[in-house]
Amino acid sequence: MSAAATDDVLLLHLNEAIATIRDKEELFQIIARKLRLIFPFEMMGISIFDEQLLNKRLFFKNYTTLNPPDPPPANIAIFTPIAGSPVELLLENPRIQHIELREYMKQYAVFEPFQRLIGLGLQYMTMVPLWLNGHLTGYLILATMRPPTYSAADEQLLEKITSLIAVAVRNSLDFEEVALREQQRTLQLNITNALLSIKQREPLFRAIADELGRVVPFDYFGIRVQRAGQRDSFEGFAEFARPDNEPGGELVALDPNRHQGQQKEDVAAMYRQVGGLLQGPGLYTDANFRQLAVRYPAMRYAYDEHRVRAMLV
Repeated sequence: MSAAATDDVLLLHLNEAIATIRDKEELFQIIARKLRLIFPFEMMGISIFDEQLLNKRLFFKNYTTLNPPDPPPANIAIFTPIAGSPVELLLENPRIQHIELREYMKQYAVFEPFQRLIGLGLQYMTMVPLWLNGHLTGYLILATMRPPTYSAADEQLLEKITSLIAVAVRNSLDFEEVALREQQRTLQLNITNALLSIKQREPLFRAIADELGRVVPFDYFGIRVQRAGQRDSFEGFAEFARPDNEPGGELVALDPNRHQGQQKEDVAAMYRQVGGLLQGPGLYTDANFRQLAVRYPAMRYAYDEHRVRAMLV
């Protein structure tokens, strides 16, 4: 079979998979395996952008010959700014580019994704833009330990493949949006039913926590309230936690009187210090949460004793 015929068969198989498979992981694992038959790489990733090309997030990552680093970053599914990252250079001239990570690290020394890849021995990346209806939507990433060698025909094939991958990404995002809306409706209905049918505090908020746990995984759920006239302090109203040695275990109600005597006063003082954090919504992960742990004793206690690494307020 000629090279052109082989390429056509590959594109046909990818087209069929994209048209018939709705599960994201299954689909992109198949795409990774198909590409691995033709192009050598140790890691395949897909980074996607928002419409304004201001933010990026990792959509998919697959290690073919390496063990993935554990655990993955807490903010892996969160959009982060493109400005100040190596991606801003790619946007200056969106085309297939073969880059050496250490060269980019001279300008972006604190870019953690590249640090992790270099730590795994990955030194080179082939970056292929994803175009959909004339709009840049992201990049396909192929990382290798050795310098990549691509012919002009290889790059033409990659461009055809990424046009299909861009469609697959769009379809997956649409499926995720539909599933998310359905999940939100179910969550709202179940919480409303709990509010209407359960009168006791602990069973009510346990039911609410269990429902939220189906959407957002967490190890601690707490509601802290500020009484009238107590501007600087919040007190626990309902608190549940999973056992430290059972991350996936059932939520256990925390005794509101578990802090006694001098310890109780110390804990109250620690919570007063973080009162400002509770005045508005916020998501604290990775370096942001570590900064909180340095600044606030309560956060340091959670960081050291319970291995907390992220907090949503």
